[in-house]
Amino acid sequence: MNKDKKILEALIKANKISQDKKLKFEEKMQAVLMEIVSCMSTKKGSIMVVKGRSSLEVTASTNPNIIGMKQTLNSDSPSSWVVKN
Repeated sequence: MNKDKKILEALIKANKISQDKKLKFEEKMQAVLMEIVSCMSTKKGSIMVVKGRSSLEVTASTNPNIIGMKQTLNSDSPSSWVVKN
């Protein structure tokens, strides 16, 4: 399968997951992450979301030990930089 088709199929699957009313938010985030990881042929990945005005929280990860971890937007990290820029 060519790369463009693989990406399109992953986006379609992610869209279906996000619209599934039976799944909780955390389940949706984890399922979407797994589609992305599979599509990109990576071994690790995580999704962080902005919480309030000053922090980020890991809501999905291939490493279950970091789910729920938080960091401030003031931290010197790539994820904080992305939010600010």
